[in-house]
Amino acid sequence: CNSSHMIPCDSEYFDTCTATIYSYTSKSSVGEISMKTDIVTRGCALSTLPQMVDDETVCGTMESGMRDAITNSNMSFENFSCRVETCTTDFCNTQEMKNQDDHG
Repeated sequence: CNSSHMIPCDSEYFDTCTATIYSYTSKSSVGEISMKTDIVTRGCALSTLPQMVDDETVCGTMESGMRDAITNSNMSFENFSCRVETCTTDFCNTQEMKNQDDHG
């Protein structure tokens, strides 16, 4: 299902192609540096486990993990946005960052 790597999802188990699209701005208190980051992560999910494609579950876990990772550091992040898109045919998750209307 990931056209950039040409790996279709195994339709017997992982029958849903996913694209998790997220962005954020990271800031460093040292030198007042900031950087915008946009990422698309493509993968496969099980339709029988809806939490694998639920925006709140996937994006909430991602945001929480990022916050935990920067605890006690000189880093922070803001403007976090995230969404999960799905499709069910091989090589269909070709989403890019353009025209974002993200949840977050």
